[in-house]
Amino acid sequence: MILLTSANGPTGVHVLKHMAKAGLKVRTLVRSQASAEATLAAGALQACVGDIANPADLARAMQGVEQVYFISPRFLVTEIDIAHAMIAAAGTAGVRHFIYHSVYHAQLDPILHHRDKRICEAALMESGLAYTIVQPTMYMQSTTRDWKEIVQAGRYVVPYSADQQMSVVDLEDVGAAAAVVAQGTDFIGGCFELANGELHTRAQMAAIMSEVLGRPVSAVRSELADWQAHQRRLGILSEEQIERMSIMMTHYDEAGMGGGNGRVLEMIIGRAPRRYRDHIAQMAIERPQG
Repeated sequence: MILLTSANGPTGVHVLKHMAKAGLKVRTLVRSQASAEATLAAGALQACVGDIANPADLARAMQGVEQVYFISPRFLVTEIDIAHAMIAAAGTAGVRHFIYHSVYHAQLDPILHHRDKRICEAALMESGLAYTIVQPTMYMQSTTRDWKEIVQAGRYVVPYSADQQMSVVDLEDVGAAAAVVAQGTDFIGGCFELANGELHTRAQMAAIMSEVLGRPVSAVRSELADWQAHQRRLGILSEEQIERMSIMMTHYDEAGMGGGNGRVLEMIIGRAPRRYRDHIAQMAIERPQG
């Protein structure tokens, strides 16, 4: 049995789908009954409703579990504390393999959630547990989150440069890699960057969108202050989350997120990683009107 956290989030949905497809038995830990039912419908064998920050809920969720696949909620400011609690609970429960879903270039300390994940990686390495760490780069899906505006207005808008190179990976490939890593022992003790090997500026991404859609798409850089104001109006993110995302996007604006070698991901999933153009072509088929 594998305990999967954040199974109803964008990453967890893909990981769960591929684990279920591979025939793995998955127990999810989610915060609501609605989320539990959603993960059961998506292929989970069992679902626990509880708080990842509650030691009693963690202990209950880990009963009889052989593996843990820990995905933290995005930009969680308490991720270090949660990771320590997860690691301790796994040790107490006799978990034989702890898989941590970290981030590409975790050593970039100025980006706060990268720094936190680096610290979590170190805690896991020093825990005595058998571990695997996966480090995915920017999801292709994050570049098409505002697909409706891309299709209908011809604008790919975010508050950072259109000219800095970015490494990308498809969430489908990340989910496939997670399922492979959770099978057997071949990947225990390793840290694996997940990238598809391509580097694109946002301007180049917009050019691919234009070619696939058959109409112009421009990469537009909005003002960070406008993005922050919009997030505050929405009221979904906390001030700390807005700050962390702002720091990340400032880094993207100044330095991008380059590097990334696709050979590791290809080795894990046994095929070439999906190209960015493949993702855009799929979006155009699935959502032609946005």
